[in-house]
Amino acid sequence: MTMWELLVFLPFVITPGNAQTQVELSVPSSLSLGKAPLTISCRSLKTSVINRIQIERKPATGSVYSTLVYVGEGFAPIVRNDELRPRAVATGRVGVSKEASLELNLSKDRVNCNDWGYYKCKITYTVGNLSSTATSASVLMDLVVPPSSADPLLLLSPSNVPNANSSSYRYLKGTTIIIGCRAEVGFPVAYPMRFCLKKVFGYELITELQANYVAPSSTDSAKSCVKTRTILASVPVTSDGLVYCDVYNATANRGCSTHMTSTSASFTVQDFPVCNVSIGPTNASFITPTSNVTSSPNIPNIGNTGEFTTPETKDYTVLVLGCVFLVVAGALFIASVIIYLKARKLRKEAEAMMIRTTYDSVQYNSKSASEYSSLDNLAENTYHLPSENLDSDGYVMPTSSFKGK
Repeated sequence: MTMWELLVFLPFVITPGNAQTQVELSVPSSLSLGKAPLTISCRSLKTSVINRIQIERKPATGSVYSTLVYVGEGFAPIVRNDELRPRAVATGRVGVSKEASLELNLSKDRVNCNDWGYYKCKITYTVGNLSSTATSASVLMDLVVPPSSADPLLLLSPSNVPNANSSSYRYLKGTTIIIGCRAEVGFPVAYPMRFCLKKVFGYELITELQANYVAPSSTDSAKSCVKTRTILASVPVTSDGLVYCDVYNATANRGCSTHMTSTSASFTVQDFPVCNVSIGPTNASFITPTSNVTSSPNIPNIGNTGEFTTPETKDYTVLVLGCVFLVVAGALFIASVIIYLKARKLRKEAEAMMIRTTYDSVQYNSKSASEYSSLDNLAENTYHLPSENLDSDGYVMPTSSFKGK
């Protein structure tokens, strides 16, 4: 008989006057979740007339007992607990003690975390004209949750190489990336997890973790005993590599990637590229191992957003800012050259217009303005009105004289 199948028989004797009875409660001391069915039974060992039998339970972390199932005179067993009712099958009857009993059965796929707790049985019986109640001592049934057989889920930072596919896991040499891993690790013994980096000569164990915590995999009380462990680490990358995430038995001395569940992901490293300010997505993403994963609950976050975050490294930020500065400086230089050339052209046009206007107004030049393009044209154009004559000193001579009266 294994420890999972061990049954606990706890008698309790009540003696009202000369009457006595004894209650036998049969319940496993521990049960492996999903591996074995659950059967709980209660009966009287002494001769008497049984009027009522009921089985009660108190949650392992609770303080109040509640009736799960009962049977009485004139009716079949009734499952009173609403959550238990669709999962359980109850059989039993009352009457003569050697025929009276109550049994509760759950198949292995119907057992859940709500069944973890303390149980006791209460019997109401009659001897002669006396009616009494006998109650067994409470028994704790431990629920054991084995680690999931599915491979862990591994998280890597997105690529920090400009224009690279974020899921390519290519990184700039010398930068730091975030790696994370999550797996169902069992209960009450939560198996540890670790990261390993594969090197040319063997493996390197990552001992410094930024986060390492265990939490329920669901807020549903039926799954509250299924525990998930999450670990996070930051790792500087200088060469191509392979990272492993292991769920392992701490009592077994075994190397990386040789434990009960393990998954891996490879990454590549390159030197800083030529400036390019096009930046890919910055949100981290999960990779699913090559083997089948039966479930994928959300990984808790060490921050407040409920998701993993992977900030860019300082080196990469400096690179991007430098590229942006160079692009802006180049654009400003080109703009200044264009403005200078435009201003020079406008100045030349304004100067030519001023010269034409001034010369025409003083010299009465009749030549079309379009023939003037610079000061050099002014020396060549000496046209005057045909009615004007100049003397030897260059003064204008009138064409007619005025006589006094």
